[in-house]
Amino acid sequence: EFRVKEIPKSVHTPAYRLFLERLRAEREAKGFSQRELGRRLQQHHDYVSKCESGERQLNIVELKLWCDALEISLSEFILELDKLWQGVVEQ
Repeated sequence: EFRVKEIPKSVHTPAYRLFLERLRAEREAKGFSQRELGRRLQQHHDYVSKCESGERQLNIVELKLWCDALEISLSEFILELDKLWQGVVEQ
């Protein structure tokens, strides 16, 4: 029987850290500064910094906007993240 385990309340779980690392890696791979990504998102660069550090949590709608700004597919981002999560996130 499938059971959902208790969901950790902290954004500082290993899985969330991997998510943040992946976001930062995508930005850096595109050669974008936090300031440039902020401009693309029509946000101040402090917003990007706070999201990448985990101080501010992203929801799925915001993640889609980030992927659009980074010129990457949301589905591909999620698939790659899922591969990274194997062995980190208990199923």
